[in-house]
Parts: sequence; C-alpha cells; structure tokens
Amino acid sequence: MSLHHLPELKTHLSPEQASQQVAWTDVASFVRQLAHDVRNDLNALELEIALLAEPEPGTVSSADNLAGVRTAVRSAANRLRHISSRVDEISLRRSQVSAADLLEIIKEKVVKNHPLDRNDRWQTDGGATTMQVDIYLLADAIVELVTNAFQSREKGRPIEVISRVEDDTYKIEIFETKQARPEELETWGGSPFARVRRGHYGLGLFFAARIIAAHGASIERSFHSSSSILRTSIGLPLRELGTTSVPPGAD
Repeated sequence: MSLHHLPELKTHLSPEQASQQVAWTDVASFVRQLAHDVRNDLNALELEIALLAEPEPGTVSSADNLAGVRTAVRSAANRLRHISSRVDEISLRRSQVSAADLLEIIKEKVVKNHPLDRNDRWQTDGGATTMQVDIYLLADAIVELVTNAFQSREKGRPIEVISRVEDDTYKIEIFETKQARPEELETWGGSPFARVRRGHYGLGLFFAARIIAAHGASIERSFHSSSSILRTSIGLPLRELGTTSVPPGAD
C-alpha cells in the first residue's frame, strides 16, 4: 500500500486546542528550566565582566573579553526573545505565493539539516495554485512539523512529504513509518512546556499549530495500525486564503 493511500483515522487539532490551558505542573517545570538556563547565561556574563575588569597576566586580551561579554548578553537576549515570540499573539503579514514556491522554501530549510535518504519521498503537486499567506511564518510552522518527523525517525524507516489540491483544500501531508502508535497522538501540538530540557521548552509544535490555525487551516494526525504509518496532514482552505487554483495539466 502506498503511504498516502490510507483510511481516515483522524485526530483533529482545532484552533481552540492550539491555545488550550496549560497544566500548572508544566508551567512550573518550564519556569525552573528557564531560570536555570538564564542563570547560566548570567554566570557566564559575570565571569567575562570580572576578567574584563581585572585581567590576569597571560590571559586573553580585553578585546576578547569584551567579545565574550557581548556573546553572553546576546545568548540571554536571544533566549528570551525566542520564548516571547513563541507565546505572543500571531500577527500575519500576508503576501501571494505559489504552492510550488512555498514547498520549495520548506524543502530547502528541511534538507539543510536533514538530507533525504534514498527511500524518502518529496512530491509536490499543486498545479498553478497560489494563496495569500504569511509565507515565512507558515513555512517555518510546516518546517517544524517536517523536522519533528525527521528527528523522531525510526532507523531505516522512510518519510514521505506529499502535497496536492483536494476539494478546495491544499493539503501538505507527512507520512512516517512507526513500530507502534505514538503515545502523544491526541495531545500532540497542544501541550506547550510538556517536555522541557536545557535550551528547549516544548514550544515548537505548539507555535507551529497556532500559526497554522491563524491561517484558518487544520491539522489532522492519525495512525494506521495495519501498515504502521503515522500521517500528519495540514489542510489550507483555498477559498478562505484568497487563492487561485488551476489543476495540473489544465492549462
């Protein structure tokens, strides 16, 4: 059976779920991890300032110490800026893009860090479809979903990314072969702060889901037990996105 011909066993992530309330225990875990990471940044900054104020004989130059101060400040600032951007309100700056160009942007970003294996498949088929979207936010959101698939790939198992127009919807689908049904199938994408570790706060999929929801799009995630295939589908409603669509071969 081809990976993209599967019965519909859907778990739907609605816009409301993408902004659902967070468990207090998860918030507490996030705050502890963030405080720890920022404290490390500040400790590094304090050390660099001490070396700058009282350089020891034979140590690095003041210019190098000043560069270290700037690096430490930048690290803390970037960390807080990144978190703020992930929890802030989504503001879309729409412009027109073709489906083909959008998928090419996504592919370039994905394969930069996750080159395709010979058994992987990347197939785009959107005809002459264009849409009014926030190109870079939407691309980053879908890159997050595809990258998540590659990062959780089980050894030797293929990944497929397929896009097509179907019933006035532009669908981008990710197919992964898994040994077992993922435990987080129902909660996936809607639980920020659930898994935190140094420098990571569980906001990537949550932010991606919010961007997709802001475009009026849907995410469906399903697992087909007989073929062990996990399917993630993003459905962009073409009518709502001010689009034009010409099926392949129609011109």
